[in-house]
Amino acid sequence: MKKILFIGDNSSLGGLKIITNNLYKTIPKKRNQNIYFINSSILNYKNIFSLKKLISLHLYQSKFYKIFLLIDFIKIIIHGIPSKIIILSEINAPLGLLFYKLFKTEYYQFIHGNYSTYLPNYKSIFLKSFKNAKKIFAVSEYSKNLFIKRVYKNTEINLIYWGVSSNILFLDKNIKKERNIIFNGNITKKRKGLDFLLNYISKYEFPYNLIIVSNHDDNDPRAIEKLNLLKKYDVNFFIKKNIKISELRNIYNKCMYNFACADDENNFGEYEGFNMTIIEAAACGTMSIASKNTANECAMKFATGYLIRYNDLEALNDILNGNNKNKIVNQKPNSWEKCWDDIVYSIQ
Repeated sequence: MKKILFIGDNSSLGGLKIITNNLYKTIPKKRNQNIYFINSSILNYKNIFSLKKLISLHLYQSKFYKIFLLIDFIKIIIHGIPSKIIILSEINAPLGLLFYKLFKTEYYQFIHGNYSTYLPNYKSIFLKSFKNAKKIFAVSEYSKNLFIKRVYKNTEINLIYWGVSSNILFLDKNIKKERNIIFNGNITKKRKGLDFLLNYISKYEFPYNLIIVSNHDDNDPRAIEKLNLLKKYDVNFFIKKNIKISELRNIYNKCMYNFACADDENNFGEYEGFNMTIIEAAACGTMSIASKNTANECAMKFATGYLIRYNDLEALNDILNGNNKNKIVNQKPNSWEKCWDDIVYSIQ
């Protein structure tokens, strides 16, 4: 029987973990197909070495990247050469090219938009990898347009929107909304937009509890600086790290707003390809405050809340004080089952 391989990351942190975890749980239900999942060694380099301060993209640009690529290659060979490979992260693209050259294996590439992960020393390899992919999938119009603008123009890109598991993230009518705002994202990553909220708090009264879900390093100077500012402004905030999905569901259900505002200028070279927190919040009946001209605007097509320009303090103040009448009410998020069906249909 022909094998279909998914390669991604279901053990490290971030949106890709959510995506691959949900796909991984969906795959076994499809008994009529010989499908398996491999966790990428490249994406989990921090877990392998546990030397977070010493290991960075500079390591990727050295011989270690090829070593990790070889490890993943061996993992796949042990399972058996697949007929098709679905690559869930751009950083794994050369692996698809390798199997295509050696075994004529078809491979399909997902793109998210954070192209700062590309290795300068391997730029030509990445371009060849994208060009030889059977199909390229984008998770939003934003990530699609960004890919065309920055990476590769002459290619067709298919859209597959991510969804949520409705049996895991849902509105619990027994939980009452409180004056809470959730910020779900690593506070050391500028693209997540916490600087906007800090700027607002420095100038306006903030009568909300701030729930921060962030798996950051406590000793990171960027994290220390931001948390000290919250203390300085006398904000009642709570840090949640490494929480279970059930706890995250309860947090969303208690919050009035999910703050998800990425900087559309992106001078720091990092991009959000599709903000999963907006979809998660929508599933739990929580409104999002999202930024225009970013991938967050794409995610808001499946959510309820507000779209404002990044760093528009007056607009944010109107929302938090109930004076903004431009609430967006859109369709409900896709289910993971629909995502799965879209993927399977696209690779037939």
